[in-house]
Amino acid sequence: MTNSSPATVVTIGELLWDMLPDGKKPGGAPANFVYHAAHNGVEATAVTAVGDDELGRELVSVLSEGGVNVVAQVNEYPTGITSVSLDADGVPSYDVVRGVAWDHIAFTDEVKELVSHADAICYGTIAAREAWGTRDAIYAMIDAARDDAVRFFDINIRSGFVNKEVITRFMEGATILKINDEELPVVANLFGIDAPGESIASQQNVMRVLAEQFDLDVVILTAGGDYSIVMGRDEISILPTPKVDVADTVGAGDSFSGAFLAYLLRGYDLAAAHRRAVEVSAFVCTQSGAWPQYPDELEEA
Repeated sequence: MTNSSPATVVTIGELLWDMLPDGKKPGGAPANFVYHAAHNGVEATAVTAVGDDELGRELVSVLSEGGVNVVAQVNEYPTGITSVSLDADGVPSYDVVRGVAWDHIAFTDEVKELVSHADAICYGTIAAREAWGTRDAIYAMIDAARDDAVRFFDINIRSGFVNKEVITRFMEGATILKINDEELPVVANLFGIDAPGESIASQQNVMRVLAEQFDLDVVILTAGGDYSIVMGRDEISILPTPKVDVADTVGAGDSFSGAFLAYLLRGYDLAAAHRRAVEVSAFVCTQSGAWPQYPDELEEA
């Protein structure tokens, strides 16, 4: 099923320390995505920025040891951190510190070269929270990607950042949209679409409208511990979320995205990629933090 040389994925965005109740763990949605994409058979590169400080050096070292290529620009801003608190069910809430290194990622010649040869790019809204810097770098990445590259928009609405101009630009540049059941009505409202009800059918209707409006190849909806839906142009896959003993759900959605895209790039069909994504994200929920060590039975050969 795999090709002789692995497909390549590049993402631009946040790399930070998640300050969890049991200590700090590496995180940031694009970095989480890249970690899991790399563990599912593709060559993944995280383009990010850290400060000239010990936290930044340690973070880059941990990511590299995890088998992920990292292009970490060093600038005068501090390395990013996020305070994470967990509720009784292990569901996290985030306090993302602003004015940090990853807000200032530059679209350098090195980054342009990486992007222009990549089979896929991935991006989200968190890193575009400021009206300069990394937002501009992501816009440039979308423009520099190959015409046939997969463009994966994992919307990741956090900290109340909902900017219609940014989301529109990111949707127009995407071929795949991933969104969760809490974000779906927010995005529907942004684009004048009737809000979905609680039924799967009504959610599918909004997904279909978004796909048509933005010419998307695939729309993915995750509904936490209940189910996920993957809608292609002429097929649909709906799977229940496995019931597991949850440690926390930090990075679960990102692991879903990384595994799904990796399998799609490797030539698996939509349903098989969906099954793998569900399997990986369920495992991540049983572990603390976003970058757990894969067990032998889950690891790719």
